[in-house]
Amino acid sequence: MNKYRNKKTVFEGVTYDSKAEAKYAQILKFMERSGAIKILERQPKVYLTEARILVKPDFLIQEDGEKRYIDVKGYETSIFRIKKRLWKFYAEHPLYLVDINGKLIEIVTPKPR
Repeated sequence: MNKYRNKKTVFEGVTYDSKAEAKYAQILKFMERSGAIKILERQPKVYLTEARILVKPDFLIQEDGEKRYIDVKGYETSIFRIKKRLWKFYAEHPLYLVDINGKLIEIVTPKPR
């Protein structure tokens, strides 16, 4: 266990940072196999601002031709709240936050440029 009480979990040979993330990976794999989505990347690196502040959401998928970043959250840390605010101003695509049960909590939509 780490400081957030997450337990690393293996699904299909891939180690995920938490049980919730592995459970959501199962959901995404099912959706991918049915042809509803395409999983593009796990923990993609997204740099925000000219200072290149790194944010690594859990998944990047493509659904209906649209890229979607997804992050599974048990709770928000103070650091993540700052990164979420930066996402609104500097990211190009929305960030979908889902809870440990896979339910959508919030969509962080970037402001138009």
